Parts: sequence; C-alpha cells; structure tokens
Amino acid sequence: MYATSTTTGLLSYNHVGAEFDPVDSFVPQTDVTGYEAYFTKTLNYGSKALLRDIAYTLYANRYHDRYGIPDQAGASAQVNFDFRNLMTVHVYDAPSMVRVADGEYLPFYGNGMELGYRISTTTPTYVQYTGGPYFHGELGGWTYLTTLPVARGIHLTLETDEDAYRTLFRDEPSGTQWLNRATLDWQINRDSAFDVGLRRIHGQTLPNAAILPTFAYVNASNVTLAYHFLTLRNEFYVVYGDPNSLSTTPALFLKWVRYVGAPKGT
Repeated sequence: MYATSTTTGLLSYNHVGAEFDPVDSFVPQTDVTGYEAYFTKTLNYGSKALLRDIAYTLYANRYHDRYGIPDQAGASAQVNFDFRNLMTVHVYDAPSMVRVADGEYLPFYGNGMELGYRISTTTPTYVQYTGGPYFHGELGGWTYLTTLPVARGIHLTLETDEDAYRTLFRDEPSGTQWLNRATLDWQINRDSAFDVGLRRIHGQTLPNAAILPTFAYVNASNVTLAYHFLTLRNEFYVVYGDPNSLSTTPALFLKWVRYVGAPKGT
C-alpha cells in the first residue's frame, strides 16, 4: 500500500474459501481467489477557484475458483469534480463480469454519472444514473435522494429508485422495479443514535449474480428500528426487523462489539 495526503495506491491478494458462510453476510461470494488493485489521486485548486478539486479513481479485480475457472472480473474508472458552491459531478465507467448460479459468465455493468449538492455533508441531495450490459440484456437505473434537517440532530432521508431491465432473450421477461425509502435519523449525542426506516419495493424482481432469477412480481414493504451506542471500547446495536427482508418480520437483533487494542476511531 502507498498513501500520501492526495494519493492512495493498494494491491491485495485475496482468498475466500468455499466454506465461508457467515450469518450476517449479504450475498457472499465464496470459493474465489484473486487480486484487487486500487489507485486514487486528488488535484486541489486555489481557494478562489470555482473548481475546488478533481479526484480520479482506478480499480480492477480478477478472481477464479479452485479449478482456475474465471469467477469474477471487473474494472472501474471514476472522475469527481467538486465545486466551491458545493455542487459535485461524478462520471464513472464500471464494466464487470460475474459467474452466476447456473455457471454462465455474464456482464453486470455500472456505467453512469451523478449530479449532487452538499454530498459530503449531513444533508446531501443527488440524482444518479447507472446502466449498461446486464445479465442477458441491458439495465438502466435512476436514483433520487435528499436528506432534510427536521430539528436539531434529526434528519429525514427520502429516496426513490427505478431499475428497468430489458432482456435480449425471447423467453425471458423484461420489467421494472421501484424502491421507495424513508429514514428518520436522530443523533442523540456523539455516542448514540436512533433510526426508523420505512421501505417499499414493487415491480418485477431483477436478476443478480447470487441466485437464479424468478422474474416474479413483488409488492412488499417493511419497517425497521435501530439503536446504536458507542463507549470507549464497546459498541452496542439493538435492531428490530430485518432491513434485508421484503416484509417486516418479528426479529430482534442484539450485537455487542468489544475492541481490543486501540478504541474505535483512533
């Protein structure tokens, strides 16, 4: 790894065994071995310039399974333009190939751009488009998000997403899925926070790299509640409901993290 105040470079070699299956993981990619390379550079401009900085990032990865068969490969290039008026423009290209559950080696691209305001603050607003070759066709996705101050320490985040999949296969359906989400965050103090999340998903389920698609229609919503508390060497989470579930489930999660050595944030 190489790092300065404006430059970071990283090269890593990774192995994930076939037995890897933690309870709290989200779509784990198992039985893969390969490398990842990452590089980012920021160019800063004068204090009176309209453009505050330009940052570009390059990333690449390549993985294979235990038999040497390609399992995942991807690359990305992103350029961020940050202006003094708190406007931000991101442009990115992210081709990716992944071996799906039935053994096909298929594209899952994420090319697009983002226009944002106050992105690095507690009240960001942005519009984002991502699209490109995807599974057996093309995918185009829009995201609209804004965070509004409600009261001191309380923020409301509103988000809506629309993902449209268009297949090239005759016997496979095309479709669109929508996500609507609202989150109320109360930062009680520097060590504790309380959140309430509401979410609704409706439309056709979309293919992904983890499981074979059913292309079923979904119309579901859920509610989650979460409390977080941090002490010097202990961190506690209390969560009701599963935010990864399509519908609200009577689930209660308790998590305790004990830090050995330096406390969190040092």
